This record gives sequence, structure tokens and C-alpha cells, in this order.
Amino acid sequence: MVFIKKQTKKIVALLLIAVMLFSITACTQANAIALEIDGVEIGSGLYLHYVFNARQEWQTKIREESPEIKEDDIFKAELDGKKFDDWTTDRAVEMSVRYAAIEIEFDRLELELTEEALANIKSNVSYSWGENQRLFVHNGVREPSLELFYANYEKHNILFEKYFGKDGIEEVKDKELRKYFNENFVDIDFIMFSATEYDQEGNPITLEEEEQEKKLKDFNKKADKYVKRINTTKDTFTKVNDEYNAELKAEEEAAKKAAEEAAKAAEEESGIPAMDGEIDPETGEPIIEPTDPADPAEEEAEQEPPSNRMVIFTGDVEEDGEEEEEETGDAELMKAIADDKNLGKAFKVDLGTEIYVFYKYDVTKKKSNFTDKREEALLKYKTEDFSDKIKSWQEKQDVKRNDFEIGRLKASKLEDSVQALIAKES
Repeated sequence: MVFIKKQTKKIVALLLIAVMLFSITACTQANAIALEIDGVEIGSGLYLHYVFNARQEWQTKIREESPEIKEDDIFKAELDGKKFDDWTTDRAVEMSVRYAAIEIEFDRLELELTEEALANIKSNVSYSWGENQRLFVHNGVREPSLELFYANYEKHNILFEKYFGKDGIEEVKDKELRKYFNENFVDIDFIMFSATEYDQEGNPITLEEEEQEKKLKDFNKKADKYVKRINTTKDTFTKVNDEYNAELKAEEEAAKKAAEEAAKAAEEESGIPAMDGEIDPETGEPIIEPTDPADPAEEEAEQEPPSNRMVIFTGDVEEDGEEEEEETGDAELMKAIADDKNLGKAFKVDLGTEIYVFYKYDVTKKKSNFTDKREEALLKYKTEDFSDKIKSWQEKQDVKRNDFEIGRLKASKLEDSVQALIAKES
């Protein structure tokens, strides 16, 4: 379920961790300069990051506009009245100019990368290089361009804090931020009923249509019963949730006991002892793996009833149920959660193979809600303002283009290079 994913510290989706970089030929000159922006040089290696990111954006936008488009036609389409190469080149140059704006402002304010930022850069470069080294080497790309790319992201974050964080240039006070938090975050808990079953490897099992329909019918009845009980009796959501979890645990224990009894019966019938785990080929005895001593804190945590309670952002949900960000999850579900009429009530959301019983608490009542989510709230509140601020810096910049190098690194040639590499290695 997309909704359950915890929202993180990300400011924008920059394709940082899994970024892949390709160039036109194995002899790409990583030290060639594609752009010079107020003294900040954008080398070919760094520029190619942005070409590839632009290519990814193109694909995403074209698929959104034309969901039925054939794969072969994606790069033949037009976007904003521009053809593939023109659009991606303009976008790559725009991202490069943004890079320079961040570098220049970071230096102007005499800021420095923190130890945490340096560690993040090292970790991200190591991961990307480890995942894509074969492609990097094939295309003549070296680690320094990766370091520049990730360092700029960290500088972006530090600049954001310098402007809007504690004692910042435009510090957002708690009173102002708390108001935004109260209006755009919700405190919810839920019970989920899923008609999807999984095997031991975690793969979904396809159920017979009749069996699935029966499960869903039973779940709907149970969900309706829970909603009515919570809203019309003194039973709290927590009490109902605990009972449901106890019911699930009892079912799991009964299934485990049945499996053990079946194994015992098979053993008695065959006369061959049942053995769990791997068998030592020399002795024929089961291999017993050493176990670590139990952690009392972990044992205590395991005994506590599981809870799905969380505080989430709903500010991107529009009136028609559409969302500005895919991260926020299913539109229908999020719209129901954001609806003020559901405050202090249990309500059901039916998503087909998944049915939910939600309970919406008053997010302002629990003091730790704001404290725990302050950083995320600040990011949500001021990210757009900060982007506008960066754009204003960009408008003042003197951009010198190396059109020969930019033309040599067109996205269409990049695409041809990717296909050639795939064909060569297949």
C-alpha cells in the first residue's frame, strides 16, 4: 500500500540514489566544459547527469499525457511544443543553471558542508558507483562528477536551513509553522483487511475469484461492524484494534499447530523423523544455527499490541481527489483521511482487494506530533518558496554555453548509446 510508506526528509525527487548515467561514446571527455555560469563550470560528466534526468522527466510526462502511447513513439512525441532533443537540452541546461545558483549562494553566505553532509556525499557516491560502475567506466565518467552532483544536493539542504531554520535569514517561528501543521497534517490509526495472500517467499498467491469475493464480503461485514461499534458504543478504536490483533494471532497459532500435527502424523506413518532446516551431509543430522541471546527490550516490544498509528501530510490532496505528489498515496483514500467530517470518528475505505477501518484523531492534542514532524512540516511549508528563491537567483546569472559540447551530448544520441550498449551486451 503506497499510503503506509513513511514520508522522509526528501526535498524534491532528484533521482539521487538510483541515478544512472550514460554518455554517447566510451571516449567522453569528462573534463570538457558544457556551460560556464558566473564562473561556475559545468563539466560534461556533471551535465550528463542532467541530460539523463531530463530524459527521465520526458518519459514520465509523455506517459502521463498519453498513457496508451507505444514505447517506440515516446521519443517521437512533442512536449510543450518542443521535440525530444530541444526539450531535454533546455531542461538539462536549466538544471545546470540551478546547480550553479546553489553553488554561488552557498559560497556567498560562506557556508560549509557539515560532517553529516560529507558522510552523505561519500555514501551516495559509493552506492551509485558500486551499482553503475560498469556503465560509468564504459562511458568514461569518473567519480568526481558524482561527488559534485551529491554535494550540490547537500548544499541545497544546508541553504534551506540557513534561510528558514532556527535563527535563519527568514526563520519560520513555531507559531506560524504550527498553524500550517494543524491545517495540513492528520493523526490517524487504521486496521487493514487484505484479500491478498502470500507464500513463504512473500510472493502474492492468486486466489480463485469465488474465494476472493467471499473473503472481501466477510471483510466488509467485519469492517462495518467495527465502524459501528467504535462510533456508537464506548469501545475505543484501540480496544477494537487490540481484539482484532489477538484474533489474528490466535489464527496464526492455530495454523502453526495444525501444521505441526500434520508433520507429526506424517512422521508416525512413514517412520522417518521430520527434520527442520538444513541437514549435515556427513552425519545426517540437522544443522543447528547458533542464536543470539534474547534482548529483553525487543521481547517487551514484541509483546505490545501492534499499531498503525501515524501522523501524515495531506496538504497535497485537492478538492477533486487528485494529488500533486504520488508519494501521498491513493487519492480516494487520502481524500477520506483529509476530510474534516471524519475527525474523531471511525470510517471505512474500500479499495477493492484492501479494506480499511480508519480512526482520525485530533492532531493538535498530542504535543509530540508537532515536535516529531516539525522538520517535515517546514520542508512542506517552504520548499516551493525556496524553489522560487533559487529561480530568482538563476535569472541574474550570466550563462555561457559551449554549444558544440551541448550538441554532442544530445539526449537522442544518449538514447542511441543506451540501446547500443544493451545490444552489445545481450
